[in-house]
Amino acid sequence: MTTFHPEMPKKCPPKDAVSPNGIFFRFVFNNPPIPDDFVIWVDEPENKRSLDDNKRQGDCGAFAMSMLSEEGVTRSGGLFQFPLLKKMKKKAIQRNSFLGLAQVELDSNSGMIKQTGQNPHHYDLWPYLNSKIERNVISVEEILK
Repeated sequence: MTTFHPEMPKKCPPKDAVSPNGIFFRFVFNNPPIPDDFVIWVDEPENKRSLDDNKRQGDCGAFAMSMLSEEGVTRSGGLFQFPLLKKMKKKAIQRNSFLGLAQVELDSNSGMIKQTGQNPHHYDLWPYLNSKIERNVISVEEILK
């Protein structure tokens, strides 16, 4: 089904977003990953109170989930060069949970994707409501023990 979050601003996803096709990576807090590992930013537990503000401001990124390209994970220096990793480790400790990196195969049934931000390997994915991305996980590498 090609519908998005019901609260997402009408201008989202951006017109230059495309159907994904390939392997991407996402930080996850469960192994195996569960649906809660693949929620959009406004649906993450610490961000839920921001829904109305982000909708009013037309913030497309708040209605997406972060993904990383394969090149970004395997490039020289590897995963541990990501400034985001420190933040994700802190979040895992606060949640008293596992932290891993899930390898996920995305296709046209997953949603729409666009490279965003200063990191050329970071993407926003606007998932279709019933995409069940957790079913597309190929593997999970543990980061925090």
